[in-house]
Amino acid sequence: MINQKLKSLKEKHILKRLIKLYSFNYKKFTLNVSYSKNKKWLDYKIKDLLILGDEENKNIKSLKSLFKKKLEELNEIKDMLELSYRDVIEKFYCFHDEFNKFKNDQRVKELDDNFKKIMNISILEKNGFIEFLETRKANNKRKEGIK
Repeated sequence: MINQKLKSLKEKHILKRLIKLYSFNYKKFTLNVSYSKNKKWLDYKIKDLLILGDEENKNIKSLKSLFKKKLEELNEIKDMLELSYRDVIEKFYCFHDEFNKFKNDQRVKELDDNFKKIMNISILEKNGFIEFLETRKANNKRKEGIK
């Protein structure tokens, strides 16, 4: 959504150059899954999650450029980047068109049915994903006592 808004501002010549944001670093954010980290990340701001990882992260330059500009048209985008991950997930459940498209996908329904059987939570119910993250116990293995 943010990239669409940035592209629109470029097309309207409000921005001279296109500013683009890239997905979260999968090696830091999704590859090493841990319930405790995911729970902590709910409170991180989106702008902080976007720069998680490598020092050469492309989002660092884009965010600096974006926040340096004083254009009123960028305020909505800046506000979105200041939201917490929890806020964004909660808003996704409220974006009826996008959420309905997601939840009506047959593959998503099948995955949710299986998830419900195992975890006893539906991610398709309002804020189900947040509930899942908040109710899981840490899954890091203890390194002590193994000899």
